[in-house]
Amino acid sequence: MYAISAVFQALARFARPVRPVVCLCQAALACLLAIGLPARADVTTADVQVAARALSFVTDPLKGAIRVGIVYAAGNPKSVQQAQSLRSMLGNGLKVGNLELRPVLVRSTDVADANVDLFFLTEYMTVNETPNLLQDRARQPILCVTTDIEQVRRGACVMGVRSRPKVEVFVNRESATTSNTKFSTVFRVMITELS
Repeated sequence: MYAISAVFQALARFARPVRPVVCLCQAALACLLAIGLPARADVTTADVQVAARALSFVTDPLKGAIRVGIVYAAGNPKSVQQAQSLRSMLGNGLKVGNLELRPVLVRSTDVADANVDLFFLTEYMTVNETPNLLQDRARQPILCVTTDIEQVRRGACVMGVRSRPKVEVFVNRESATTSNTKFSTVFRVMITELS
């Protein structure tokens, strides 16, 4: 969306109100460019920072060095690529506030036995590839974060974050209740709840 706005702004600098044909051509070009834009973007450092800051609003917040289980579908190249990219971004531990995020790659089929403190679901996973974390981790629920808001809508993950075009945090109310994840009252004012 940001790229589309930038295209329109750039084109607007050169458009003259007296030449509607030129404006129409510029708009058509912008639409053609928009068609080629990917529907999803890679997870950015800003996305991870937003997620880490949002974690501080959990009533029993994580602290210190935490193992982030980056959940991916092994048979899905885009999911694998995003998991590897996120692992590289976190390196040996990315410090955000009072947290140090240490990456651990976790196949979607192995979430039940993963020794992690937090799950980060990659995008690009189909419904069949996405684990049911609430069911698979019923004995010990672990908070799940993703940038794929559709996974939050479906209840596969408790919290979704976006840093672009503006910072947004989404929480699936039902999944939060099922996983016994509680957020501070102040945080509820800042989020969009999905059911």
